[in-house]
Amino acid sequence: MTYYSYSMIETSQDKEISETAKLHVPILVCLQKFCIACEMQDDYEQDCARCGKRQHSFLKTPLAICFRTYANHALGARSLSR
Repeated sequence: MTYYSYSMIETSQDKEISETAKLHVPILVCLQKFCIACEMQDDYEQDCARCGKRQHSFLKTPLAICFRTYANHALGARSLSR
């Protein structure tokens, strides 16, 4: 089965790393996934019979590890370790 996903990353920019740049620190990662059975369904809070829960939010630290773990297991990704 093929899944499609979209992600959004919210960051804070509290730390300056130079006069013209700030460090972007992820504070929230949201992921939405869909399959051919639910792609036209607007309500992401409603689970799909084929692909299950369609919207996920990651608030934990470190976010990259939480997201990579989810993607590897839930989406069947081979490896996102790089």
